[in-house]
Amino acid sequence: MNNKEPFPWHFYIGAVRAKVTIIIVACILTYISDRLAPDSSLTRIIFVVLGMSLFVFLQEYFKIGPIKRSLGRIDTIQDQLPHEKKLDLIYQKDEFQLIEEMLGLTEKHLKEQKENFENRIIQSNTLLNSIPSPIVIIDKYENLKQYNKSFSETFIKDRDVQIVNSEKLWKIFDQEKIYQAFHSATEGKEVKIKAMYFESSNQYFDFAVTPVENVQGETRGALGIFHEVTQAKLNEKMRVDFVANVSHEVRTPLTSIKGYSQLLKAQKSQIPAQLSPVLDKIDSNTERLKDLFDNLLKLSVIESKQELIKESFDLNSMIKNIAADMKGKYLHKDFKIQLNQEIQLYGDGQLFQQVFSNLVDNAIKYSDKEEVLISIEKEESPTEINIVVKDNGPGFAAMEQNRIFERFYRVQGNADKAIEGAGLGLSIVKHIVQKHQGSIKATSARGIGSTFTISLPNLEKC
Repeated sequence: MNNKEPFPWHFYIGAVRAKVTIIIVACILTYISDRLAPDSSLTRIIFVVLGMSLFVFLQEYFKIGPIKRSLGRIDTIQDQLPHEKKLDLIYQKDEFQLIEEMLGLTEKHLKEQKENFENRIIQSNTLLNSIPSPIVIIDKYENLKQYNKSFSETFIKDRDVQIVNSEKLWKIFDQEKIYQAFHSATEGKEVKIKAMYFESSNQYFDFAVTPVENVQGETRGALGIFHEVTQAKLNEKMRVDFVANVSHEVRTPLTSIKGYSQLLKAQKSQIPAQLSPVLDKIDSNTERLKDLFDNLLKLSVIESKQELIKESFDLNSMIKNIAADMKGKYLHKDFKIQLNQEIQLYGDGQLFQQVFSNLVDNAIKYSDKEEVLISIEKEESPTEINIVVKDNGPGFAAMEQNRIFERFYRVQGNADKAIEGAGLGLSIVKHIVQKHQGSIKATSARGIGSTFTISLPNLEKC
């Protein structure tokens, strides 16, 4: 800092110029007075004095303009200061003294604001460091501006990164997905990523990036929060593996039991007649258990699946294949599937085969109508595709709409009917749709059928 006081050259030159101007005007008035009244000294003196007084009065009047504006600004500024720091302009006699006091007051206020700002930075850092989850703040140019201790220990460690140097984000993360999430946030979009694996720390994190705005509402950066879910992810994997292993181990003896029961049924002439219903019961129950564990296995596979094989597929062809399978399964039921428009979807075709197969199967299985009618329609918006599946089945009560997607839940009334099922079909449907960043909802009422609406992101137009 330069300790030498600055010299007011502009003010000094202006003052000198004003004095020189006065001298020049005095000379001009003296010359004019000599020409007008050469014989009267008193007249000349009066003329010069009055002329100079008028000139000085006008000159000083126009010179106070900048000071008047400055006083007006001081009055405006002090209205924004706390009450105890305001000046009383009415009793101030010396305007320069007033300006001096205002400058001193402003200097004091700026010093206090600086101290408050520094204290808030310390408080902010203390708050950030007290949060166990890694947190980072970047500017709109994707430079690191602030992060907490947890972020440093988790992602930076021994890397040569200094916050004062505004290091680039790409020096910390090499995953393109993370970089794109922060980039989207700097453009005003909020991004959330579930259970992302970070190889550098060998951990899973739920990750959320939020835009940071200034007082004008402009996006000036982004805030990233990482919540570790490694243990939850491992526990979920253990559960899924357990279900898959148990399902596999149980299916093996069930297959043997069913095989032996069918072998005995093939020897009808050699077994007592009263055993035939027993063998039928064994056969149907083993098939029921096999379906149950097949569904559990499907659910565990869906939950553990990290990457989906996504591609465009024709829903019309898929529905035709499903209808053919259902005709072979329900030989004594008449049903009709209406699909009057060409529908192309983007996703994992094998998983969506299970989605629509389960919905159609439920519509046929639980219906007591002579003819089961199922309609499939597409509703599209710039950001979303809705596939609406309707049937004319028995429906369900409104209070059950939020429960029918739970595992092992069966609609009240249907559980009492002699209809096989474990209540896993719609749970599988929900998990598959969620894997595609979509959602599903159901609406119905007793006796009027059900409507299932699958909402998927319109990736082609997003």
